[in-house]
Amino acid sequence: MLADDEEILVIPEGWAAHLDARPGGRLSLARVRQVLDDPYAGDSREFGRVARDRRDGAYTFVAELGLDALPELEAMAPIGGWMDAEEQRAAGEAMAVLPSDAAFDALLARATQTLVATRGFDDSSGRNERYFGEALRSAMARFPRRALRLLAARAVGRGQSAERFASLLEPHVRRHRTLAREVVGALPEASRAVVEAVLRAADVPVAPDADVPAVLRDPWGKKKPPKMPGFWDPSALPPPELHGARGALSEAAVQRLGEVLAKSKVGALHPAVVATREACTARSLARFAWALFEAWLRDGAVPKDKWAFLQLGWLGDEELAHRLVARLKEWPRQGAAKRAELGLDVLAQMQGDVALVLIDGLAQKASSKSLRKNAAKKIAAVAAERGLGAEELADRLVPTLGLDAEGSTWLDFGPRRFRVGFDAALRPFVRDEKGERRASLPKPGKNDDAEKAAEAEARFKALKKSVRAVASIQLRRLEHAMARSRRWSADELRTLFALHPLLRHPVQALVWGAYDDTGLRRAFRVCEDGTFADVDDAVVVLSPDAEVGLAHALELDDAERARWGERLADYELLEPFVQLGREVYRVTPERSRDAWIAEVTSGAVEATRVAGLESRGWMRGPVGDGGVWSDVERDGLRLRLDPGIPVYALADAPPQRLWIEALRGSSLDRLSDVGFSELVRDLQSLRG
Repeated sequence: MLADDEEILVIPEGWAAHLDARPGGRLSLARVRQVLDDPYAGDSREFGRVARDRRDGAYTFVAELGLDALPELEAMAPIGGWMDAEEQRAAGEAMAVLPSDAAFDALLARATQTLVATRGFDDSSGRNERYFGEALRSAMARFPRRALRLLAARAVGRGQSAERFASLLEPHVRRHRTLAREVVGALPEASRAVVEAVLRAADVPVAPDADVPAVLRDPWGKKKPPKMPGFWDPSALPPPELHGARGALSEAAVQRLGEVLAKSKVGALHPAVVATREACTARSLARFAWALFEAWLRDGAVPKDKWAFLQLGWLGDEELAHRLVARLKEWPRQGAAKRAELGLDVLAQMQGDVALVLIDGLAQKASSKSLRKNAAKKIAAVAAERGLGAEELADRLVPTLGLDAEGSTWLDFGPRRFRVGFDAALRPFVRDEKGERRASLPKPGKNDDAEKAAEAEARFKALKKSVRAVASIQLRRLEHAMARSRRWSADELRTLFALHPLLRHPVQALVWGAYDDTGLRRAFRVCEDGTFADVDDAVVVLSPDAEVGLAHALELDDAERARWGERLADYELLEPFVQLGREVYRVTPERSRDAWIAEVTSGAVEATRVAGLESRGWMRGPVGDGGVWSDVERDGLRLRLDPGIPVYALADAPPQRLWIEALRGSSLDRLSDVGFSELVRDLQSLRG
């Protein structure tokens, strides 16, 4: 059994003096309960006194009731309820001194709930919520054994909840390594494994001071270093590690790194930051950066310390970029839209183009309209800097992910090797050296090299994650390009798509076309070697500047679509999205455009289906009175909804009546035949 911390309640000395110094003396329990129930009852009419009474009530509960104060404090600070800053500070401080598992759990619930439902990046009410985080740190320092035991129990398993508690446990274990090594053997097996994993990760030799970049050894000279915020604790962070397995930065070096990060700005990094980035491994820098970022979040994400957020852009890697994007998608729903906007700046600061690919993905499919618009602005700004349009930039941002010219890569187990390839939908598969195909890597065997196998498994896992993110963006982009009749030159098709290590897979399973002023002139496919062929496999030669694009089903007759389907099937190619079998809606003398629109907008449709239009490129309009949105837009057209859809009650929203209107001088008549067919297809999808 793990011996726990001291169970005797020790009330801070300042509390008694504070309560005794009140005008009129200490509050009674009856008065405290009266203030919490009806603050303006009796003779208490002045707001400042009510606030003071609420604050002092928490101290009074503990002083008078001891451990039995917990239920009163929980009622005073309900999870999800609104409290002013003094109430939060006092309730948190009071819970933090109670020596019981129940009190620690109550405080932990409120501190971690704040991480999930923070109120806003520059909102004072959001900043007030930091006090539960401060109180939790105080309780963890006061009761380190209890904190280790309870956090380790909650960090077991997978999922967001376990990860959140693990993010609290790791710095605590690093801060109290001697204690952790002393008590880890007494923990339950699952908890023990979690703590031992942290201890192993922390057991990295310290690099000699002489190996540390000179500018980091003395970054200030005669200048005074900045005062660091309360959440900054170098002993609790995973230190960056030098290249060549020369060890990790010492705690003193990490302290100096934090100081130079705090004094850096976007576009003006301290030289010691640049030197550290060059001297240390990318993965260890990213681990350090993420741990520092989470410490800032736990402290309430105070804007004046936003350097702890910005440093993700200076030290982060590809994996960190994916993790940050997941947070960016959550924050607008939690009232932290401005923090998400700053997160786009953080991503744009990262080295390499993967972060820009992720920003482009947010511009296309983020559920938050503000996040989509801000991401689109960011991409447009970067494109302008490079002299390109936003779509042209997106074409050039697709990462190669370390794949070879054939669009695959080898993974080495030592005695065995496996080749990873991708199908047209960019789903990975594995072939062994005999060519046998399997869905995933096999488990390492006793004859395999354990270290190489572990590296191969880690590479495969990271590759799957990256390709999954890229595929969701790029396949959607290709389908939208077909639906909007986007064009490239034949040379761009060859260099940006046909010979690209990743995109070569989907483009080979699609039918392309050469166009002139009259429309589709000739259909062709992309071959494995990057050349072009027609439906009979005859070579198609195009001039480098020939206009090409994805052929739309409307541009091919039934016989052509059937022949192309057979040809692609001969090569076992399955189209990554519906192309040849796509529904088409033709305007004829018997059915005009107005007749089509009248048909697909008649009656009412389910609200959930309307919401699904966002996956087809439509953008939700602004939220109006009562939290209701009443339109979606795309390509200069607006689809009006009546009576509108409540933001937080989609499942309960009533059926919607529809009508189309044009924006900014657009009209239905200006749509191409393909564009009109796609519009009708989208509206037809609302009817099941």
